Amino acid sequence: NSEVKNVTATAGSEKVSLTWSELPNVAGYRVDYWPKKDSNSKNSLTVNVNKAEVSGLDNNKVYCFTVTPVDGSWQGLRPPWWKLSLSPAVPRRHRTW
Repeated sequence: NSEVKNVTATAGSEKVSLTWSELPNVAGYRVDYWPKKDSNSKNSLTVNVNKAEVSGLDNNKVYCFTVTPVDGSWQGLRPPWWKLSLSPAVPRRHRTW
């Protein structure tokens, strides 16, 4: 299986913490994120565990997130519905998809 499942996002002040079910036989995961109103401002980070914290976000701004498994030049599935819009702000908000 090459699709990330059970993604949970928790928003905090200027950050979002993401977790998901670990996949076997992958080197890591690429987390892409961008402001909802500016998909040309896409940023990425790569992690080798099934969690990531995206910081430096603006509070009360909506962001989209995707998580894709990667292993060298191979990348797994990233269905369009894995996008999540979440506004980082205090108090913390929690969402699962």
